[in-house]
Amino acid sequence: MHARVVTFISHLGKMDEIIGEFHEQIIPTAQQQPGFAGGLLLTDRATGKVVVVSLWDTEAAMLRGEATGYQQAQRARIQRLAADTPTREQFEVSEAVPFSRHTSGDAVPASACVAPSGPPPSG
Repeated sequence: MHARVVTFISHLGKMDEIIGEFHEQIIPTAQQQPGFAGGLLLTDRATGKVVVVSLWDTEAAMLRGEATGYQQAQRARIQRLAADTPTREQFEVSEAVPFSRHTSGDAVPASACVAPSGPPPSG
């Protein structure tokens, strides 16, 4: 599994708009990409910092978006929401621990979960 991590600072007072854009546009588009395995949107309203983690079955699947124009379209959406230039990093996921509950014991809201595309992994 591989991860792309995008970090940026949002425009002041735009966090709800960012969350809405991810929920309504960015995530559904990601879910249509072959090899998309899930993702997280991490936000800090106090600082405006946003971290987007997209997970991919393979490095090839993660990089495929560069050739198809998918990544360029996603970057344009994010840049419109960012007050600075977003940084992008790519990682191999060395260990993943499934989660279904917050440390408080509360269930993770369905709106916070990003479902993978395609059939569930075997094994």
